[in-house]
Amino acid sequence: MRGRSSSGLRKLLRSLRRRVESSDRLLEDYVKRLASAYPRATILLFGSRARGDSLPYSDYDIAIVLPEPECEDKIGRAVEARSMKPRGISVDVVILCESELEDPIVRRMLEKSVVLHPRPG
Repeated sequence: MRGRSSSGLRKLLRSLRRRVESSDRLLEDYVKRLASAYPRATILLFGSRARGDSLPYSDYDIAIVLPEPECEDKIGRAVEARSMKPRGISVDVVILCESELEDPIVRRMLEKSVVLHPRPG
């Protein structure tokens, strides 16, 4: 009986590892798409994935920080960013203006964020 349960656990762990690796590749592809669409933006990963305490099925929290001139239609930009998301990963997208980085709540939210794509220059 013990052999069966450890075999099942190994299968589960292999499956979870493949899922995480696949999700990471899909995220890289998504970030490339976002960087192409928003070349002057900073793209950040925040939340449990950035802190390192995520579970295999945790979503990816992405913040797209835009310079003020490009920050007029945040809802439209969020819809556009969501439409670029590849199938197979769960992503939450937040569009922020650079000026919003001064807000204490936003600063707390992004405290342990990871830069996925820096703003050029």
